[in-house]
Amino acid sequence: MFTGKRPWHPLSEGTIMFKIHIKQEERKPPYPNINISNEAIDFLDHCLEFFPNDRWTADRLLDHPFVKVPLNHERYGS
Repeated sequence: MFTGKRPWHPLSEGTIMFKIHIKQEERKPPYPNINISNEAIDFLDHCLEFFPNDRWTADRLLDHPFVKVPLNHERYGS
């Protein structure tokens, strides 16, 4: 999302499946070593939750502060 590359890049799909399902490690991909806000990290954590029952729904994710658009359009010169 932040780098334009798929999670666990450059590992192959087979290697990723082995890490997640067989070894049961790294259930979330590592986040890029760039300056990411705490809101962005929280959003990613909810998107990438391994267990489906714990993962947020799309509707709930759309309410997350990371994806909210400010209502004050003057801020953007409109």
